[in-house]
Amino acid sequence: MTFAKRVFAGVTLAWQLAFLVIASDPARFRPLMLPSIAEKLGWVAALVVLYAQGRVASSLLPLGTVDLLFGVLFMVAFFRTSTSPLS
Repeated sequence: MTFAKRVFAGVTLAWQLAFLVIASDPARFRPLMLPSIAEKLGWVAALVVLYAQGRVASSLLPLGTVDLLFGVLFMVAFFRTSTSPLS
């Protein structure tokens, strides 16, 4: 495995843990939803560009749509979650 792939795997794992932290208390970790949205939409944008250049297989596109859905759901959660914890 190349160094770049190891870094990608490490960053990906770290974000999965961040998503679990957000899920544990969405109101408290609401600010963390903004970089989460950027992470999800950034991956989709990179995937589209790489696909257009012929550098990734079309079999990865369904994974991109899943990340796009999660990005949209993070946006919905961000706007529906109050800034103060529920009482």
